[in-house]
Amino acid sequence: MRRRFEHLIPRLLFGAWCVAAGGAALGQQPARASTVDAPLLEPAGESPAEPAEEASILAEPMSAGPLEDASPNNAEDATEDEPDNGADVLWSELRRTHAWARFEPGAWRRLRVVTESFDAAGESAGVSSAERIERLVAVDEETYTLEVENLAPVAGLATPGAVESRHLSLLTDRSADLTTPTIEEDEPTTISSGGVVVPCRTWRVTMTGQGATEEELLAVAVGSDPAVLRRSLATSVGGTPGSTVTANVSRLGLPVIYAEQLTRSWQVRTTITHPSGSRTERTAVYSADAPGGLHSESAADFDASGRRTFWSVTDLVESGRTPVERVEAADAPEKPAVSIEVNPRRLMRLLRRDERRSDDAPAAPTVPMQ
Repeated sequence: MRRRFEHLIPRLLFGAWCVAAGGAALGQQPARASTVDAPLLEPAGESPAEPAEEASILAEPMSAGPLEDASPNNAEDATEDEPDNGADVLWSELRRTHAWARFEPGAWRRLRVVTESFDAAGESAGVSSAERIERLVAVDEETYTLEVENLAPVAGLATPGAVESRHLSLLTDRSADLTTPTIEEDEPTTISSGGVVVPCRTWRVTMTGQGATEEELLAVAVGSDPAVLRRSLATSVGGTPGSTVTANVSRLGLPVIYAEQLTRSWQVRTTITHPSGSRTERTAVYSADAPGGLHSESAADFDASGRRTFWSVTDLVESGRTPVERVEAADAPEKPAVSIEVNPRRLMRLLRRDERRSDDAPAAPTVPMQ
């Protein structure tokens, strides 16, 4: 047996030398890319085991990737592939998501506004109600035209009144005939809305004319709906600061009813501050389905001391995405009717049984009159 092992030793040594030589040769060859991809790591907050706060289906339209990636630097990186990094991107987003520009001419809506004013003592000074119909006449690259018909109440009925044409800017929703705005892109930012952190690009819009200057900063989530998540407007007249307006999308994914169906909406809170110290607070609900976007709005005016002087409620009465379509507003889905079936024979038996019980009942004792 010892001789057998002695004969095997040279073979074993030769085999080890071959393996070593082959390994060295392989080490000199260039490495080839592996055909097996490494498994992707799930972003934080998207794992089923660790759901992020508010990470529900209501937030899906505003999801912009993992929340930890929503930083100004990443927002800038995400837009490096844009064909144009200037004002063209802003105009494109406005045309895609504007409350009127997303519809074809002929779309319309009917609004009802109920207002109440208050005197110095805080008592009601009167309540009024008015309605108006707005029709989309035309839309182009930067403007849109509305035909506004005010309905005057006559004998309790809304009667057609004066018709006014308004040529408005997609950028500011104010008159497009005053001056041409100057648009400059600013530093990117992030906005937290309803528990969702969204990267935004910002643009600074400046308008001057007749001694007045308006400067508005827009935060836009490119590719989302709604796209404009924040507006900050500052005005000045002759160098003197004027009113400021701040509008924020405060909540996303709220349900609202349109055309007898639940649809996604968002809430916008607006604060208007005047140099005198008075202010206006507004809360509105919008959706992408209704022409003009608005479903309801509540507004209140306060003087410098904080006393309420006026408030109003605006509601969508009916609308149509085409001239012939008519969608009536509904507060809630129609409840099913409750029907009660009555069997006539059973009803008669119950009545006869009740009569027999009355006949069998003892008569009440009579008391002689004194």
